[in-house]
Amino acid sequence: MMSVIILAGGQGERFGDTLPKQFQKVNGRMVIEYTLDRFSRLLALL
Repeated sequence: MMSVIILAGGQGERFGDTLPKQFQKVNGRMVIEYTLDRFSRLLALL
């Protein structure tokens, strides 16, 4: 079994928006969704 800790905190002040960048949408998906998807695929291979 493998575990990961995904650091997705912060306020995104340097990003210049009121919504933190991990919740911004890129191509219709939140940035955090891309991260979670990648780790899910990786863990499925192990």
